[in-house]
Amino acid sequence: MLGWCSESSSRPRRGDVGRFQWRLLETSVGPVITGKWGGLRGPLEPGWDLEEIAGAAPPDLVKRFAQLSTFPDDPRSRSP
Repeated sequence: MLGWCSESSSRPRRGDVGRFQWRLLETSVGPVITGKWGGLRGPLEPGWDLEEIAGAAPPDLVKRFAQLSTFPDDPRSRSP
């Protein structure tokens, strides 16, 4: 999966966004999601791997995902 990330409080600044890449790998211990991240330009850096966290999702995260307006448009489409 390829995508980009931005925090809504700082997203108006064009340089304050980033790209990410995640891959789902089947391993002998089960599925693993491994990732890379970086700015809008330049190489992606390793080390943005995901792991399951047990328990219920944090309430603030549930609230953010319920409010689609908190997710900005693709930052590459904005004027500098």
